[in-house]
Amino acid sequence: MDNYTLEQEKVNRINTLLDRLQRISIELDRVHEKLHTELSRQEFTELVDERSNLMKEQVLKEQELKETYQRR
Repeated sequence: MDNYTLEQEKVNRINTLLDRLQRISIELDRVHEKLHTELSRQEFTELVDERSNLMKEQVLKEQELKETYQRR
């Protein structure tokens, strides 16, 4: 039973990570679309910062997903 619980936790974490990665992708698309419109310098800077943060989060989540998937 203990093994099942650990496996279920692993599956749940993988599902959570996949869900977040999908949402990050959607958010990045939204940011990229906005970057091609007329923006003030402040708006542009905020969007670039948001994009940078999302990309960093994406890399971290992908790494965590890989580690979680490979865990036994």
